[in-house]
Amino acid sequence: MSYAHGLRCRVSSPTHDRGGILDVVETRTHLDTPDVDVLDVGISDHRLLRWSCQLERPLPVYHTSTYRPWRYVNVDEFKASLRQSTLCTDLSDGADGVGDDDTTADSLIDQYASITSIADRVAPIKTTSCRRRASDIWFDEECLAARKECRRVER
Repeated sequence: MSYAHGLRCRVSSPTHDRGGILDVVETRTHLDTPDVDVLDVGISDHRLLRWSCQLERPLPVYHTSTYRPWRYVNVDEFKASLRQSTLCTDLSDGADGVGDDDTTADSLIDQYASITSIADRVAPIKTTSCRRRASDIWFDEECLAARKECRRVER
């Protein structure tokens, strides 16, 4: 039984009419050893290998994120909505062009609410859920940079 690259051959008897192990079943060395049957079914000069094993895949992990798609906002509509909001109209109410100094917490909350209502109208919140995948061992910073460059050129 040979060991190479963290794998172990689980076949212990010849798999060919002329001898030798030509057909193999290899598993990682830390996994349970499956019982491998070498059967002569008479169809070929190779033997039939039959085994069973327990393979469990981990359950997928999903990541949910919420965002506003600001990239697709109509800028002119957004500017017009802001100009009409209490944020901008309260600033222009002062006689000298500067807003009143008697701003209260309630007025600031109202201004914030007007901004969020504008944002909800022009860029409604979206929620996405995507499956989180483990990165491959060989995928390093150089590979990531090459993939980013490739996608940039494609765009």
